[in-house]
Amino acid sequence: MISDKDEFSMNEKLSWKVELHNRDDDELLFSLQKLTYPNSGIYSNGELSAKYLQWRYFGNSSIKSRIYVVKSEDRSKIIGMRPISILPIQVQDKVRKCLFLTAVITHPEYRNQGVFTSLVTHSVNIAKKMGADFAFTFPNENSFPIYKKNSKWHVVARIPVYIKIVNFSNILLNRIPGLKISSNRINDTNDTTRLLDAPIQIQQIKNFTGEFDDLWSDVSKSIQVGIPRNSKYLEWRYLQNPVHHYEVFSARNRSGRLQGYIIISSQNRDGFHLGIIVDYLLRPGSEENLQFLIKKAVIEFKKKNVDLILSLKQRNSNINRQFTKNGFIPIPALMKSKRVNFVASIFEPECKGAVLDSGNWYLTWGDTDNV
Repeated sequence: MISDKDEFSMNEKLSWKVELHNRDDDELLFSLQKLTYPNSGIYSNGELSAKYLQWRYFGNSSIKSRIYVVKSEDRSKIIGMRPISILPIQVQDKVRKCLFLTAVITHPEYRNQGVFTSLVTHSVNIAKKMGADFAFTFPNENSFPIYKKNSKWHVVARIPVYIKIVNFSNILLNRIPGLKISSNRINDTNDTTRLLDAPIQIQQIKNFTGEFDDLWSDVSKSIQVGIPRNSKYLEWRYLQNPVHHYEVFSARNRSGRLQGYIIISSQNRDGFHLGIIVDYLLRPGSEENLQFLIKKAVIEFKKKNVDLILSLKQRNSNINRQFTKNGFIPIPALMKSKRVNFVASIFEPECKGAVLDSGNWYLTWGDTDNV
């Protein structure tokens, strides 16, 4: 527990007073979210905002979260919020505490006045007291330049996005209003046939059993840096999420042993119906089977009439090959979100080399807080 004295001493050099959020003021928090993101499917709905807040920051006992805010001078409204989450991260042969920064929001009338910087600085100070060895976040294009200017933060990667176009006509109409074009939805009729010849059995599942702990134990030996994907984490992240719906497909070999999984979600964004490959994991030596899980994902997305299918590009060339086999390409320059910004700050020098090397990270879209 942080005392008032600790909070004051940590804030005396900041331009704004940052304080621990009182849950009695949740409605003020929801008002800030709705004002800042009126078109958000989550923040524009107070009931959904409340459910998401409870799930994201207070629904997993393995993740220690707090929410810090800045209030207006008359204390009638919250003008900035910064949740912090301390979660376990595997770094080589150790599991370390890490600060994951999510969902920073600044009131539109108070931008460029130091609220954002005060919240970030305060969050880092708190995280160090809680034993975190480093911090990471995925800033959007608005906040990314602020991190780049701060010498304590390092750009680990600007992760490329892979894309598979399913509906050309809707994409062109979205980018070129008034264009007349006949329907041009791609139908790969051979996808289902190819799955029948796959050396694995793919089925949809509704829970994560102890087999997934065994899978992570095996896979983690070949991962340098990554969030532990054990059954408890996967259950919380994907099956208890009150806002987004995810579908999980497992892959087993002919003897019935779990070889991996893929997790997908379809969401409406920027005028498109998107299919997102959120997470996937394969046992070492069975990465070739990912191509069949991707085929299954493509089949499911086409049933949902998505326009585009997206995934983050990996540093592992063998994994990337499985995507290119399925028709994925780097996202074209004319489209938004060509890359995902990924930055980190180091508190414990011992882990600096491992954390700042982007090639060490196992990252999928599910590691971010925006899908």
